[in-house]
Amino acid sequence: MHSVSTELSYCFSVCDAVFAVINPADGSIIGSVPDMTGDDVNSAVEAAYKAFQSWKLTTAKVKLRLCTTASLVASH
Repeated sequence: MHSVSTELSYCFSVCDAVFAVINPADGSIIGSVPDMTGDDVNSAVEAAYKAFQSWKLTTAKVKLRLCTTASLVASH
């Protein structure tokens, strides 16, 4: 099972299959993504839409604080 990150939640693909992400400049594989079904995509889009409803009301000051914190966590 693979997860797809959306704002504030994860949607899980019902399938373990993945496909390669290929760099068009040199043909190298640069990653992989879940081979999602239409239902998986719809769930991810719905979750992102729901998350955006509160995010769009969040002040710039709070967004900056959240992004700064996320950046610090990611760097450690």
